[in-house]
Amino acid sequence: MRIDVAACTYCSVCTSCCPNQAIIMKDRAQETRQPYPEHEGICLVVEHAEGALSSYFPELVTAAKQLQAMRAQRIYALVVGERIENLAQRLLQWGVDEVWMVNKPGIQRYAEDIHYNLISAVLRDQRPSVVLGMATAWGRSIFPRVAVRLRTGLCADCIDLKMGPDHGDFIITRPTQMGEQFAEIKIPARRPQMATVKTNFYSAAETAHVAQGKIVDLSSLYSCSSSVLQFMGVIEEAAGKENIETTEIIVAAGRGIQNADNLRLIYALADALGGKVAVTRPLVECGWMDSMHQVGLTGKMVKPKLYIACGVSGAVQHKVGMHHSETIIAINTDRNAPIFDYSTYGIVGDLFTVIPEILSALNTVQEVGR
Repeated sequence: MRIDVAACTYCSVCTSCCPNQAIIMKDRAQETRQPYPEHEGICLVVEHAEGALSSYFPELVTAAKQLQAMRAQRIYALVVGERIENLAQRLLQWGVDEVWMVNKPGIQRYAEDIHYNLISAVLRDQRPSVVLGMATAWGRSIFPRVAVRLRTGLCADCIDLKMGPDHGDFIITRPTQMGEQFAEIKIPARRPQMATVKTNFYSAAETAHVAQGKIVDLSSLYSCSSSVLQFMGVIEEAAGKENIETTEIIVAAGRGIQNADNLRLIYALADALGGKVAVTRPLVECGWMDSMHQVGLTGKMVKPKLYIACGVSGAVQHKVGMHHSETIIAINTDRNAPIFDYSTYGIVGDLFTVIPEILSALNTVQEVGR
């Protein structure tokens, strides 16, 4: 089935007897086997600010190379902005085959109307088969509008990407039902196939030893009008909104802390280690903590050097959010808790006994150090 956008009046009825004949039924079997020989390669849409590449771009490269390993394809990077020549050069260090650059004056970071217009135009003309971006605030704003312009679909917040064996099918895994389930989505009949990837889920790719790609300057092919948006300034994040995505040490609390007052013990351990506090979803739902501290499929994806899980059972929704941590220490009274299956070290014990002992040991070490 396809919708004739020109004929559709957006009446919200959407029946097979549309009075404007805007709905056209097609043979689904034939549609899913439609080849797209003119579409080729994986395009990474680059997010940047003040001349600096987004810290999540190396993760996007990892996702692209995972797809490339399943089916050989060229990898492109599309970067739009002003005074981005040096940035485009640095992109070659990540082993991409080509950098598509649109470098024009007046394209400010927050001029999203210009960004999505130019990105859409380049993708329409260059015809990549797959388009990837990160599920950041910028990505969540830009990519839906690009998908509409290209009359294709978009799968957001993906945690796994695969290439199917037939017809270049793109197979995506993403959380659904508030993170309680995973959906596997197959995209057989639209190009480009678009997806945004959850931040902090993929490991960061390493730069290539030798940059062998090339920069293709497309700037002269596209015009750039003035943005209708006016940048007024930056509002600093409210005090207390800690960014757990970038910290190196996290102390996480689960249902085992029993009540909100016991969070003081978690904060004490985090402060002693110079880390930050995170929680599982049930604690946020109870109103004990702000959602900014939630780790898991419906919260933050983190990968600190040290992750201490206190009273966390280790359900899959939480595991997905923190399993890339370098060292995981779990404290739980239930020796059969799933958290122990993927922990580096496990302590079977009561957190109300174990944490004070850890704090006491840390204090002893500090005293000796003095």
